[in-house]
Amino acid sequence: MSGDLVELTIRDIALGGSGVGNDAGGRVVFVPRTVPGDRVRVELTEQRARWAKARVVELRQGGPARVEPPCPNFSSCGGCQWQHVSPEEQAGALTRGISEVLRRVGGMDVPVIPLEPSPLRSGYRNRVTFTLRRQDGTIVAGYHRPSGPGVVDIDCCPLAEPAIERAWKGLRNAWGPSARLLPRGADLRLTLRASAAGNVGLLVGGGSMGGSATERADPSEVESARRHAAALLKSAPALSSIWWKPRRGGRHHVGGTRYLSETWDGLRLDLRPEAFLQTNRSVAATIERYLDDEIGDPGGMTIADLYAGVGARSIRWAARGARVVAVEAGGDAVETGRDAGRRAGVAVRFVQATVERSLADLGAPDLIVVNPPRTGLSAEAASALATTDAARIAYISCDPSTLARDMARLASAWRPRVARPFDVFPQTGHVETVLWLDRRASTDL
Repeated sequence: MSGDLVELTIRDIALGGSGVGNDAGGRVVFVPRTVPGDRVRVELTEQRARWAKARVVELRQGGPARVEPPCPNFSSCGGCQWQHVSPEEQAGALTRGISEVLRRVGGMDVPVIPLEPSPLRSGYRNRVTFTLRRQDGTIVAGYHRPSGPGVVDIDCCPLAEPAIERAWKGLRNAWGPSARLLPRGADLRLTLRASAAGNVGLLVGGGSMGGSATERADPSEVESARRHAAALLKSAPALSSIWWKPRRGGRHHVGGTRYLSETWDGLRLDLRPEAFLQTNRSVAATIERYLDDEIGDPGGMTIADLYAGVGARSIRWAARGARVVAVEAGGDAVETGRDAGRRAGVAVRFVQATVERSLADLGAPDLIVVNPPRTGLSAEAASALATTDAARIAYISCDPSTLARDMARLASAWRPRVARPFDVFPQTGHVETVLWLDRRASTDL
């Protein structure tokens, strides 16, 4: 039953962050905030026939990979999972985890190159999202707790780039009693994004300015939001741009510069508030160099860049002579990419559409790069990729479980050659993986 107390020795760490042990009956038990070698007394919080979840009641003995978390909020904050784990153990756990998930879920043994580390263990995130919650006359703003409901109030996050740290502290000081300079509402999402130059944009998600709860924000509400944003910008100079996305729909630029000017992969990007970029700029550059090394000279190649985001790699390869189609459903990213391509004088065909709708029109490219969200490919997209006439595929994944599932879907036509993981999210159980797939010969089918 939940609430039972057991003693365990932790033997491994699972992708996602929890330590793994076995109870007296051999059942797998997942325990957050533990490391291999820990001897712990735990309380079972959820039980199934083959596995259980638990929380630490007492650390009897720490394992050799246990380190002192550098963040003072780590014990109560769910923003990251592994600050108590040594960098060496983090790297090993991620590499082992990818191999194990590909074998268990995907049913395939794939060579996995050891994890490419991040040069920064902290101060690497160029984009963070905090939750602001108004409850019983108080304001709490930060990340969700590691388990159970609630938000932990934090005034700093060591994983964020220094510009975001400055902007977050300035914003907290500037929003006033009851956060009166922000929209009303019980819960708001506050997304801060920093540019390489240190400018920071803020997207406020949710809330209202007092208008009808059933209609879009009216002009008077937007004007009120602009007045409040002007006061915020004056009191929090680290912020350069503010957008508001009310809970009832729509989106409004309410203060500062309209776009966040970024330099990325040698390109100038005028970022719209919801355009996607990798959160770790140094590791993102390492991934791009790896892709370049693998494909060699792209001149004359036909490349389909699926889930392309702002299309920085599409523009880079097109500038080197490739014929590139960049497919992206997000309007902010497509507009940003098209503007960047025009400024660079590079011809890239941007298609704003879902991958499912576009794949049939892509012909037989030499290379398909597919970089889906954490949910992976839809069944329709996987089916279309399985029948494409492309020569090879580079699948860039931020979730090994959905990567493995998708590899099983593609196994009839594609053979995985090698996987290379990259530590895009240090101090967490998340990882970015590039997996190369070669078309199966007819004799393999």
